Amino acid sequence: IVRENLNVVKAKGMGAMGMLMGRAMAKLRGKADGKLVSQLVRKKIQEFSS
Repeated sequence: IVRENLNVVKAKGMGAMGMLMGRAMAKLRGKADGKLVSQLVRKKIQEFSS
């Protein structure tokens, strides 16, 4: 999800978190814990925006 939206991540940094979480949760359709997904998305955003 983060890689697919790399241009948004680079432009907004952590501001892209909400959009990315929405897309991730839609793709996973409730099959994963939201807290875990949030931690993973946050970590990837930090990796790609630094």
